[in-house]
Amino acid sequence: MKFRLGEEYLDNLDNFDLVIRTPGIPYLNQKIQQARNQGAIITSQTKLFFDLCPAKIIGITGTKGKGTTASLIFRILMKKFIGISVNVYLAGNFGVDPFEFLDELKKDDEIVYEMSSFQLQDMGRSPHIAVVLNITDDHLDYHQDAREYIQAKYQIVAHQKPGDVAVINADYIKSFAFAGITQADIWWFSLQKEVETGAFLQNGKVKLAYNGAKEEICKVSDLRLRGRHNLENILASILVGRILGSRINQIARAVKTFDPLEHRLEPVLERKGIVGVNDSYATNPEATISALDAFPHPILICGGKSKGLKFSRLGKAIAKKAKRAILLGENQREIFEAIPYAHRRKAVLVDDLEQAVDKAVEIAKKGDTILFSPASASFDQFSNASERGQKFKELIIKYL
Repeated sequence: MKFRLGEEYLDNLDNFDLVIRTPGIPYLNQKIQQARNQGAIITSQTKLFFDLCPAKIIGITGTKGKGTTASLIFRILMKKFIGISVNVYLAGNFGVDPFEFLDELKKDDEIVYEMSSFQLQDMGRSPHIAVVLNITDDHLDYHQDAREYIQAKYQIVAHQKPGDVAVINADYIKSFAFAGITQADIWWFSLQKEVETGAFLQNGKVKLAYNGAKEEICKVSDLRLRGRHNLENILASILVGRILGSRINQIARAVKTFDPLEHRLEPVLERKGIVGVNDSYATNPEATISALDAFPHPILICGGKSKGLKFSRLGKAIAKKAKRAILLGENQREIFEAIPYAHRRKAVLVDDLEQAVDKAVEIAKKGDTILFSPASASFDQFSNASERGQKFKELIIKYL
């Protein structure tokens, strides 16, 4: 095996017949496209898996909530197959590398696959069931613009056929548009209105509608996940479970006992009547706005490495919903200036996460929530969002 390393490692790719692209390299990279134009086959691990997989794939995409939704669907389907010789696998960014179990797969198995825009961009096949969550702008440090980002996401439904299923969030214009691209049957979910075929909220209850009938799954007060965005994730997961034959009582039991995932509105510690919450995987402004909605006037710790996104909506949300905002990272000044001028006194600028946690604990009083939800990437001070979240947990335990 020969290795090609260094800054020019992508030069002369047209010398190869087959190029396997990792998700970290954009499909529209100039050198990738030069190789394709010279006749090289450009593929990826995800494309290869879809070509080779004999089982049914449930693909999940969205700007926020993919990991939680994939994990909850996996939990629901696992309950369905207890005592049956059918396997369910969780794959993608959050689950296991799919090639670890490819050789074990049977036709009746089911694969729950979390799919990012990086993976979807050059797909020529779509999953049997495609789940489209909230779609807002993100990853503009990777994609050329917001249009290219959404077009990459479109691939999750673009190649579906009649008999496939698309589960789509009806509350976001950009998500709603996916319905015009797919040939699949569409099941909707909504927090804002009742839908004819799908899942929705009504009078504090989670309901399912299909074939002219309505069924109650559970009460919102029964759920452990917090935040409206997590209600969206739950509705989508319920639909996939029902489409694939899970019983209502199995679905209800799964959603009522499902806890937040690590680094996703994860309660870390409650001490002196103060709660510390780790939401390190909130890497864009919309995710942090959703986190602010989940708690009454939290002390927000926010900031990191910019992804080319705008902070105007987050600035207004901080003004309206946060008790205080402690800002760190290379984009702290950008976030500070997005807060309406009259509310900037809420904000404190610090050098690093340790100073931020120390300051938050100093400010906090009994009944407060210290919410770490960065709205930014982690790469200015950490190798990834998991390392960043782990550091927050260590610090909140130390200082609180």
